[in-house]
Amino acid sequence: MNGRNLFRAAIDLDTATSIFHDLRASNDVLQITADAEDYYFSSKPVDYTWDGWIDYADSITTDFSEPLPVRDVFKITPNVRRAEAVAEIMSRYPEVDALNFTGEDWYQIKSRKAAKHYALAEVCRQLGIALSDWFHSVMTTMRQYYC
Repeated sequence: MNGRNLFRAAIDLDTATSIFHDLRASNDVLQITADAEDYYFSSKPVDYTWDGWIDYADSITTDFSEPLPVRDVFKITPNVRRAEAVAEIMSRYPEVDALNFTGEDWYQIKSRKAAKHYALAEVCRQLGIALSDWFHSVMTTMRQYYC
């Protein structure tokens, strides 16, 4: 709003670095990627034989042994052999969630606060609107147009 972000939910760099360390130490982790504001990092170089490679052409290959040159990380995505490996690591980080991509061995690790309801509550707070008032307004508008 007016050139500023009203809400940001990311994993702080210290926590992300610790998660990277734990993922690297696991024999079950095959690859790690991380999304930051302006960068995409991967533990493997881009596979140019894959049809979707163009979306990752500007990725930075790293082994994740050092802190990334960013202030925080939006998403960490490990590819693993066993789901239990992610669960074991995530049990040490209550401030993050790990979600499995359906039918794949990839997981998305993100801040627990990276959810629409947290963002909506913060936007309402900054605008001085009660969340219940916003919800009532939306429901009234929806009834007018859809009922």
